[in-house]
Amino acid sequence: MNKKRISQLFTGLTLLTIAALIAISVHNFRLYTAAQEDFDKKQYEMEVVQEEIRLIKAKIARYEQEKAEFEAALFQEQDIPAFLDDISQMAKAAEVSITDMKTKAFREVRSVDVDTAQTRYQERKKTAAQLDRERRQKIDKIITLAAMPINMKIEGNFDSLLKFFDTLDEFQQLVTVSNVEIESGRDYPTLKCEYTLKIYSLKQLSEIETR
Repeated sequence: MNKKRISQLFTGLTLLTIAALIAISVHNFRLYTAAQEDFDKKQYEMEVVQEEIRLIKAKIARYEQEKAEFEAALFQEQDIPAFLDDISQMAKAAEVSITDMKTKAFREVRSVDVDTAQTRYQERKKTAAQLDRERRQKIDKIITLAAMPINMKIEGNFDSLLKFFDTLDEFQQLVTVSNVEIESGRDYPTLKCEYTLKIYSLKQLSEIETR
């Protein structure tokens, strides 16, 4: 084998080696690029998940704060006698006379319940005893918002009544006024006013029903 043949063979092997190295490099580069893209994708997904977790934690914190503020605006059982005394003091300060005040039992503040046809069908197949037992079990666990109506009758001139209701509106705990009726009589400008005052508390359904 002459030198020219050997040189050609060596050159061919070198070119094949270079081609093989280039092919391996291209393949490895593609693998690296794919791996980098996959990493970037997973990194982005992780950042999205972390942001969602942050938002959820923020919502939970806000919910807990709002829940605490809402519960602080509600009445505890031991608050009621003091509140009734406060009403008398507020009426006196506004120059309003309370002629009658009757408290009633707490009642659940209901929302509109929409039952599906499937639920109704399933309930029809159960015996009355089963339904009652399941209902009692659910009631024992449920805490609900309840309102205690207080039927009030007061007397005073227009400015005094307005001042009294403004004081109620600014009370630190949640109260509502409804069914307001005002009439004048022989003692005008003294007015007679009837209304329903409601205070709110969290109660167990079973506790409400036994009242």
